[in-house]
Amino acid sequence: MGLLKKIAIFLPLWLVLAGVFAVFIAFTWSNWPQYYQLSQAPVATKATIVGIDNTTPKKLEIYSYTVGNQLYRRTWRVCGGAVGDVITIYYDARNPALSFPTHPDELLKKEYKGLLISGFWFSTFISIILTGLIGEWLSKGKTSTFC
Repeated sequence: MGLLKKIAIFLPLWLVLAGVFAVFIAFTWSNWPQYYQLSQAPVATKATIVGIDNTTPKKLEIYSYTVGNQLYRRTWRVCGGAVGDVITIYYDARNPALSFPTHPDELLKKEYKGLLISGFWFSTFISIILTGLIGEWLSKGKTSTFC
């Protein structure tokens, strides 16, 4: 099979797989939906680190904050704080229980990069394999011009 035919198979296949895989990852394995929701109406406030959880492979900070008369507690990976430190967090005005100690725009940028890289590598790998299989299937019964 000629190079142009392989490219004609590979490129659309790659584009479809990259899009499908990025959407799949975004809604199943990433925090993108939460980050996006928070980015729509973030409110900055102060929170206090009330504990450090060392029981997991990644150390986690437990912080608390108050919105109205309601106290909220969340856990997040360690950002270098100690118990009693006051940190800035961002919560969703529509859902104050959703908060992160990093601005949601920064979180989304990191998430987009991960999605793009994952989508690129996965779709490239699968497209190369499928292009080879489709090429084999299309050229079945044809004799090779190579000796």
